[in-house]
Amino acid sequence: MFSERLLVTLVVLCCLRPLQPAAQKVAHHASFSGAGSILSLKEKKDSLVIRMPMRRNYRRKRREKPHILYNQNQTASIRMDDYRTVSYKGPISIGTPPKSFDVVFDTGSSDLWVFSEDSGAAHRDYLNTYDQSESSTYNGFHTTIFSIKYGIGACKGRTLREVVNIGGIGVDNQLMGQVIEYTDNFDTAENPTDGILGLAFPDAAQIKGRKYDGNVVMNMKSQGLIKEATFSFILGGDPSVDGEDGSYFLIGPPDYRYVYNNTITYVPVNSGQCPGMWCVRMDTLLIDGKELGFCAGAGGCMALPDTGTSMIVVPNFHWEDFSRRIVNGRNDCKIDGRGIFCSQGTEGLPTISIVLGFHVFHLEPKQYMLSGEVLGFMPSVLPMW
Repeated sequence: MFSERLLVTLVVLCCLRPLQPAAQKVAHHASFSGAGSILSLKEKKDSLVIRMPMRRNYRRKRREKPHILYNQNQTASIRMDDYRTVSYKGPISIGTPPKSFDVVFDTGSSDLWVFSEDSGAAHRDYLNTYDQSESSTYNGFHTTIFSIKYGIGACKGRTLREVVNIGGIGVDNQLMGQVIEYTDNFDTAENPTDGILGLAFPDAAQIKGRKYDGNVVMNMKSQGLIKEATFSFILGGDPSVDGEDGSYFLIGPPDYRYVYNNTITYVPVNSGQCPGMWCVRMDTLLIDGKELGFCAGAGGCMALPDTGTSMIVVPNFHWEDFSRRIVNGRNDCKIDGRGIFCSQGTEGLPTISIVLGFHVFHLEPKQYMLSGEVLGFMPSVLPMW
């Protein structure tokens, strides 16, 4: 059994906006290690970091072959197009010869899947599909049927094993799925995605076959391709302001150029509360500096740093009180079962302060206003944030 400890450098509850205006970056680093059940971060100056910019995708554009850049630290970077929206995804390749897919790198699930050529996605010119007959490394022995239910949506398909390449690192015989049936939310021309690559632990996996070896990063380590099973996310600011795409998925030690104030906050993972997931304790949550009892009690709240979720989710039993305090009596704001909507901008909205590992991380209104009037909060049936 792998043990774990989560590193959070800024705050990862809001995956879509930076929490420190001065840095305009959010970094989330995690690692899997066997001894002592610890998820740890260790910096090694001579370590190679594979850095893959993640596209915030709005509409499909067929990429040219990305090229690799190296800086003085020997960091390999795959440069990609940037589309401004609230969805983060990046490229992987599957099979021999390799075929490219855009997937969500998701810390909130454990399974890797892409659309099958046998699915309805094959009739969508904005989606890529996997065709087992075109790959010499397809392994269909012991194929089983799987089904997965997410917070929003579901899918079903067949298991297989294949060569999966991320950032130039090729993993052999990776257990994955090809999806044949799926709900409509996975098929959107405005924000196309070919699949999901889960980065949580084996206990949360739904695609298991006869044996589940672990997610792709775990298998990089077990196959001797990387020294430590560590990964990071850097979710950057507005590229029209930064002048470049600032969002990356990194495999390897953290890139300290993106660590705010050169300070890293370590937060223990509590796998007992939500098996297989990156659950951490949130000590408290403040609104305009006031502690309002959302995390009352010695245990605090449980929170899930989830790179596949576009909003900060609030447990249903806190939603009414939380949302009312956010809008603070503004007449232009609407609250319903989907979220909070304010038509007249951010003026008068409060600062949210999240305490993780006894460090306070501030979220300003301009950072949780996702679009013209949508605030980055939504209710959830789950008891965690």
